[in-house]
Amino acid sequence: MPTDYLRDLVSLIAVISFVIFIVAIYLPRMKHRVASPLRDFFKNGTAALETLIFLMLYAILFYTLFFFPDAALSPSLAAPGSLLALAGLVLALIGRLTLRKHWRPVTNPGKPDVLLTSGIFRYLRHPIYAGRILFFMGVMLMFASPLVILTIVYWYTLRMKARREEHLLTGLPGYAEYRQRVFSPF
Repeated sequence: MPTDYLRDLVSLIAVISFVIFIVAIYLPRMKHRVASPLRDFFKNGTAALETLIFLMLYAILFYTLFFFPDAALSPSLAAPGSLLALAGLVLALIGRLTLRKHWRPVTNPGKPDVLLTSGIFRYLRHPIYAGRILFFMGVMLMFASPLVILTIVYWYTLRMKARREEHLLTGLPGYAEYRQRVFSPF
């Protein structure tokens, strides 16, 4: 596949994924807020840091795609990076769709009332977070960007959020067994 077509495909995937992440994952948080969204956002430093890194990764991606047309896709990493990014997007979307009515904003999860162990959650804890990491890692690999290191920082912030969520889940019946049985990348 010529590089121009691959670049156009990457650009399209980037825009679509941004819309999906914002519409399916970030915007639903807003309807759950009762107090000031900005105050709540900055009150939870982990969520603020994760969101800022998330937006920074997309800013880097869009800047590279649309303002540096000569930035070359790595010929040897373009295909594996594309597959990794697409797999990450699909994983995050499946995780979000599986949650449906159980979705709670991460910054204010409240007291969980149910342990979801079906669908993708049968095999993986935190599939949305894992999908985001795979997506950005794949995109950074496509460009052979040294900024792939930023995905490690992003992974660490998501790890802190995952641990906070898991602490809230410890009171649910069956959670200890679920945690032992199901893999988590965090």
